[in-house]
Amino acid sequence: MKESVRDFQWIVNDDKVTVISKVIIGSANQEWYYKCSYTYSIYPDGLISLHVTGYPYDPKAVAVNMMLPKIGLTMKVHPSLNNVTWFGRGPLENYPDSKLSQRFDLYHRTIDELYTPYVVPQENGNRSDIHFVTLRDDDAQLSFTGNKLFNFSSRYYTDETIEKANHTIDLIKSDFITLHIDYLHNGLGSNSCGQEQLPPYKLKLRNFDFTINFSGKEVPSSD
Repeated sequence: MKESVRDFQWIVNDDKVTVISKVIIGSANQEWYYKCSYTYSIYPDGLISLHVTGYPYDPKAVAVNMMLPKIGLTMKVHPSLNNVTWFGRGPLENYPDSKLSQRFDLYHRTIDELYTPYVVPQENGNRSDIHFVTLRDDDAQLSFTGNKLFNFSSRYYTDETIEKANHTIDLIKSDFITLHIDYLHNGLGSNSCGQEQLPPYKLKLRNFDFTINFSGKEVPSSD
């Protein structure tokens, strides 16, 4: 699916700058798409609050039974920020239909430790019901919170690299970290060797509305 910008504007106020981008997300060969809006509120202290909304446009109901892999955001992060702290479910990967196997706690892992090395590369490494997640190195950190619990995954491989790889030997690390912050995620089920997702865990076309707050800051020296 591709994203096409349809409107862009900004507003400068005394206490913040607001940037609004309205886009359409879809495929040229499909009859349905999403109308989405990103509203960035940028504050003097460096906090950025991103409000995201989306509404499916499917007048012929051709996608009524279609499942979406996820609804969320993807960004590139500097590769040095490879130490991850989160409060949510863990420590192992978990998804909407498997998250009850993992407990709530405060966890610390490296980017490499978040990756699940399946023999055939595929979607992996999600953590659910996240209150906050922080990526850091010795000098700086980048933190994320939301107005609702969210999912995250983070790795040195892009989705495109994983999709094209037939075996782990085909995976080539990027010179950046791919970070997914997802509001909703489809269940995994076991359709490769059993039944598909149960109905409550199937992510169908739907309206969505969520806010992610992120901020960066220097890490105080221990000297």
